[in-house]
Amino acid sequence: MFCTCIAVIVVLMAGQPLAEQTHRALGPVLGNPRWLVCGSEYVALSGNGLWVLLPDKDMSVAEHNEHAVRWGANSNRTSLFSFCHIEELAPWQRRGPGTANDGKPKYDLNAFSKAYWQRAVAYVRDCARQGIYPVIQFWGECYIEGHPDAENRWNVHPFNPDNNVNDLAGLPMGMADAGTDDAFYNTDNAPLIALQDRFVKKALDELAAFPVIWDIGNEVGLDTRISHKWIRHWAHFFDAYEASHPGITLLLTVDTNGAHGHYEAIENLDVVNVHGFHESQPFTLDGDPLSNPDDSRVHVKRVQAALNRRFLTFKKPLINTRIVSDPDRGRPLPDRPGNALETRHILWAYFFGGAHFISFRTQREQSWAAPFLTTEHQQIHLREFIDSFEFWKCEPRVGDVVAGDDAAVLAETGRQYAFYAPNGNHFNGRFTANLSEAADARFLARWFDPRHGGFGEPFSVTAGPSVVFELPTDQDWAVLLTLPGDCGATATSMMGSCQQVK
Repeated sequence: MFCTCIAVIVVLMAGQPLAEQTHRALGPVLGNPRWLVCGSEYVALSGNGLWVLLPDKDMSVAEHNEHAVRWGANSNRTSLFSFCHIEELAPWQRRGPGTANDGKPKYDLNAFSKAYWQRAVAYVRDCARQGIYPVIQFWGECYIEGHPDAENRWNVHPFNPDNNVNDLAGLPMGMADAGTDDAFYNTDNAPLIALQDRFVKKALDELAAFPVIWDIGNEVGLDTRISHKWIRHWAHFFDAYEASHPGITLLLTVDTNGAHGHYEAIENLDVVNVHGFHESQPFTLDGDPLSNPDDSRVHVKRVQAALNRRFLTFKKPLINTRIVSDPDRGRPLPDRPGNALETRHILWAYFFGGAHFISFRTQREQSWAAPFLTTEHQQIHLREFIDSFEFWKCEPRVGDVVAGDDAAVLAETGRQYAFYAPNGNHFNGRFTANLSEAADARFLARWFDPRHGGFGEPFSVTAGPSVVFELPTDQDWAVLLTLPGDCGATATSMMGSCQQVK
């Protein structure tokens, strides 16, 4: 595997047996591992997830992916079996004998469902066709945690001994709170781990020929006493899988609490999922977005700085697999004025922090209705900006180019500079940049509108120690500086063959 972090990324040309594949692996950019590269395509991941996609056989995977691409996404996120007790499909056959807690036949964890895995293959094949790198979780948190009420998730978990025919011992039954019980993560329970291994190997055998980003589980370390030993088991499992399948490259992640130290303790994780790192969490907008002195506008650079510190610690790609939710349990994005602004600030703060991000949905396509498209509206214009310059050569500059909180900066020293000013009204309508490192270079500059997309007319900027930028209006703006004739190939023009299914 590549180094240490949070997602498993497998990239191969699809449609051939694994042994016959020639592939280009998706991995960190050499020399600037904040960003990813696949063949000749440089990748900054953004997108939306839908948790229930695979178990719901009535949901079109092509329509799901077309929706993502329509709004500028190149990634999405789903789980292999979240809520499969509600939907029609599960990774395993439900043939009994006996009845599970949801009133349906019990699972046989040794017998896989052909229809389910055919759908899973169809999904990742279509992702490859449409240029999407999906994030797929093995163990959805909703199946590992439990609550002492009628919605208890462990109560319908396929591994709950009530729900399968596999005679699993050592696991709680009924409506136990499995979210605070470490039994599911007990690597000394050989029959349990053998069935977990069998499931993960099945997923890799079926899907490793496609560009997939794998995540051990959703928030498993936020809700449980998850052990280093269990995560280390999966890190070693993927190492062994690569060794036994020459040509396959995997990137592994776990969505966990940053305070638990899993990334420090387990060397061969590859990408860091900062969803559970509180200092890198999105902010909440509280009050009038035009007057509140402590809203998201003043936190853009705080989040950028937190992400930069994490990167300097791990030197691996950073991703947030649930940067916002639509609808969000804590603050539904369309529920009041200002949330579009907050969402935009979150997304731009992450990109300017050199990190990748995916928003998250727990509902079906009904959540694509106009009132719920907040994240899509904000992502599509950011994607236009991302694809307009050679971002993979840039690094966050937290304090030396713009000293205050009035603009975040991504830069390739002396060659290209991207600025994002969260709000002109909040910061007196201007910011000052120290571009003395570029000597007396003359840059081609263009304002970009993050709200509606599109660049303004170019103008000239001469480098110096105090270059003042007056924002066009009192809203948020980005501005891009490049050397004339030095724009190079954009990410869009370099979209490579690694994702094209023949």
